Amino acid sequence: MRVSAIIPCYNYGKYLPRAIDSILAQTRPVSEILVVDDGSTDNTREVATSYGDRVQYIFQQNQGRAAARNHGMREATGDWIALLDADDWWFPEKIELQLKAAAARPEAVLVYTGIKLSGDRSRPPLARIAILQLHHRQRIGRAHPPRCSLG
Repeated sequence: MRVSAIIPCYNYGKYLPRAIDSILAQTRPVSEILVVDDGSTDNTREVATSYGDRVQYIFQQNQGRAAARNHGMREATGDWIALLDADDWWFPEKIELQLKAAAARPEAVLVYTGIKLSGDRSRPPLARIAILQLHHRQRIGRAHPPRCSLG
């Protein structure tokens, strides 16, 4: 199963390396990483493109996080969509464990986990929360959105 990881980002270039590195460190690698830059004016472009062909960089005019996620979902080629905010990160086994859970329930269209707060007080309080989710993309065509709801 192919997994696309999507990171919407707006002026969070300073946090982006940790997010991308956490995806690259997965015990079950993803098929692609898409960073959707929502009109940033910081170093987001430089950070994302510094990863070379391991990260697909997409720029859009500022439209908000939801629009950036949706843009990434339209560009993604995976069977499953994994969302990660630019100021969050994943534990190394996240994708592996979620794919195992999905395989155990073939009818599943959404797999999600809990959250864990980091003790990093240098980040905004909301930025310390990571909601980890994996969405299944319908196999009948890219014109249809993934069968999921946010969990």
